[in-house]
Amino acid sequence: MQKLYAALCPEGGRIRSPKVTVQRIFVRGSEFEATVLDERKRTRGEYRITFDGQNLTCSCGKESCDHLDKVVTSVSRLTHYKRSFIDPEAEYLYVRNRQSVYRINLKEIGLEKALKNLYLPYKNGYSKTRVRTNCESVGVEYETYGPRNGWYEEYNAVVNALVERGWRYEHDASIPASGGELKSPPIEFAPEPINLLVKRLETVRLLSKHGEYSGFHVHVSFPEQLDHDTLEGFYAEFAQQLKNIERYVDLSKLFGRGFNRYSSRLGNYIIRYCWLNLENLKSNVPTLEVRGGSTKAKSYKDIIMFTIAMKDLTYGYYRSFKDKTSYHTNPFLYVRKELLKYIEPYTVPEAKLLLWQAYMRREG
Repeated sequence: MQKLYAALCPEGGRIRSPKVTVQRIFVRGSEFEATVLDERKRTRGEYRITFDGQNLTCSCGKESCDHLDKVVTSVSRLTHYKRSFIDPEAEYLYVRNRQSVYRINLKEIGLEKALKNLYLPYKNGYSKTRVRTNCESVGVEYETYGPRNGWYEEYNAVVNALVERGWRYEHDASIPASGGELKSPPIEFAPEPINLLVKRLETVRLLSKHGEYSGFHVHVSFPEQLDHDTLEGFYAEFAQQLKNIERYVDLSKLFGRGFNRYSSRLGNYIIRYCWLNLENLKSNVPTLEVRGGSTKAKSYKDIIMFTIAMKDLTYGYYRSFKDKTSYHTNPFLYVRKELLKYIEPYTVPEAKLLLWQAYMRREG
């Protein structure tokens, strides 16, 4: 029952009619069934509410109705006014978003026993640190406006659990004080670590408020220290080449938002607050950042893969500039084959042929 109470907590459900009452509740494993009596004239009768471990449905056939509201509101009152209903040893975290209930396996995403620390997470000051790794790695910055209404304790628990596992939770001046920025440690670019990272981010997504400036930024490491003198001339020339990416890829669709003052279009020069930030290529631990993403983006994984592709593109142009060889007119030819499928859904029609050429070039 404790798991179920957490599962059915709404984002602010309300009782629309005192003539709708819950008659019976039956729980079996992760399944839930309730009978609701409706004594109103037009909708008089008994209705069956079921929860199959993922979705709430009512026998009246409507996606949102008074019967669902009555059940979830009644149950949620027991959840957030009595902390004891949140089991610190729970294996699953249930999160309700509209009419869907998501069951998150905490052990599967490396956050077992995450619900033991429900208190407000400590927020560090802003830091700018980089860690040298022995492999290709990525790191993410995830900006939230704070917890969703009614999900404060679960949000706190997940953030605290991530901090215990090497993440940082920091202040960020671009978002409300109720929120913060989650920063991951370096993550190896390999299928299993990346999939684990995405699952953790999706968990935070369900528990967080999102706004205009809740950004999702991805950093990726470079394979070698880059020559500073070469970079000085490279930046201005590369900015012109990168404009083809803005032309061929629907970045607003990929990022989940349009451009803004923290993530602008490319001009004649690449500055820190463009959607692609190359400022850190000159550091002792060179990294590239794609900062155009939003926490409201449809696919976090696609943005991560796009960032790796931008690293391939940047490094390919850098080598051509340094060696004084001609550039490819097709930017996708610099990108490794396995990444092209993540870019394809966002390309405009005129880029389809270029993408096909890149597929064939890689296969050859």
